[in-house]
Amino acid sequence: MPEAPPRVAGALVLFAKEPTPGKVKTRMTPPFSPEQAAELYECLLQDTLAASLRMAEVHRLHFVIAIDPPEALASFQSRCPEGTHIVVQRGKTLGERLANVAEELTQEGFSPLLIRGSDSPGLSEKDVAEGLRALIEKDLVFCPDRDGGYNLIGLNRSCATLFRLQLSTGRVLFETLSVAASEGLSVELLPQGFDLDCVEDLRASEAFFSADDSRQSCPLTRAYLEREEIQALVAEAPSA
Repeated sequence: MPEAPPRVAGALVLFAKEPTPGKVKTRMTPPFSPEQAAELYECLLQDTLAASLRMAEVHRLHFVIAIDPPEALASFQSRCPEGTHIVVQRGKTLGERLANVAEELTQEGFSPLLIRGSDSPGLSEKDVAEGLRALIEKDLVFCPDRDGGYNLIGLNRSCATLFRLQLSTGRVLFETLSVAASEGLSVELLPQGFDLDCVEDLRASEAFFSADDSRQSCPLTRAYLEREEIQALVAEAPSA
């Protein structure tokens, strides 16, 4: 009987969308125009792509970018280094797409998986390191968002039930932890991070973007948010 092929390394997976006006960062509009929201997302995408590539190299992880929509494949091939592992998100909901990507990569032998979003510029190399450390003993690891979601999930194997929830709500992390408990999965939470979904998130992250570290970790996003017209929009928008 032939020996089983050796298990490949873990993977860092970046979920990404094509920066099309009216399709990305829609909760920023208003006060942003659809074009401005797409410009912001373009900066976030470029910054998180560069950061994720560095993190994967440092931690010897395979880098994967999961894209939406499928017809944006050529666009993402031009954005990424030659040979980047690109997969297409499949499914009607975000939960279905997460579950399908996790299952696909698990079947290819990748373990553990760290899956992140492209709108969380504060996710650091230290967070990835802590996530990998946690997964030595735990089944799951999350980096919570300030709004009740999460911007990073780490898992040692696919588990579709974790994603059979309405995502992008203020209860999604709580509900996901409940599902994990019912499945008998052990969990570790990393220090709280943030993502940028709405203007309130921009206001709450002002200290991060004012710190020197952000000049290196997310230079394009910081520069965009420092534009006078963008600062005026954020300052003048009514509070939620």
